[in-house]
Amino acid sequence: MKSITRLIFATFTILATFLPAAGTARAQSTTTCADLQNATPQKTLAYLQQDRSTLNPQCIDTALRKLIPYRYMPAIPTLIQYLDFKTLSLARNGQPLGGAYPAATALGQIGELAIPDVKAAVKNESLNRSQRRNAAALYAEGLSQDTPGIIKFLMQASKESKDAQVAFDLIDMATTIANYCPPNIQKQCSDALHGN
Repeated sequence: MKSITRLIFATFTILATFLPAAGTARAQSTTTCADLQNATPQKTLAYLQQDRSTLNPQCIDTALRKLIPYRYMPAIPTLIQYLDFKTLSLARNGQPLGGAYPAATALGQIGELAIPDVKAAVKNESLNRSQRRNAAALYAEGLSQDTPGIIKFLMQASKESKDAQVAFDLIDMATTIANYCPPNIQKQCSDALHGN
């Protein structure tokens, strides 16, 4: 199941390269990236809670990555808002360091305690397509082990979505998961996909 959902997340990560990049800044915050290196989780979160349009994208990347090991629960709502922020940090091979979306990585580290907020993000019409799609992929990939339940949730969220593109993304994700269900739960996956 993990390999299936990793494939799905990788597919949607590739799709995201064609969506507008998030996090471009105009007027810059006075905080430098160096200031964030030794910042506490509280100060790091406070930085991310500023007007995003004034923040330096490299500093956003630094701040999001800094929160990953802390599993800092008060950051969950803010991390949800940054689910569309694509990393600027690349390894020597050109691949993203620790994942293309550092907020998703940080939420994944928080684990099960983030599930209610992540599921709410999938259905939140005020979030953009990338935020909602990444929340769905995060929920499917690492936060839940109930494959038929994941499929059922994604199908329900697609029916409730007012955004046709998001609805399509969710159906596509649910269908892909169902197609790769192990034989011992294939019927439950199919039932979840078809609303049975």
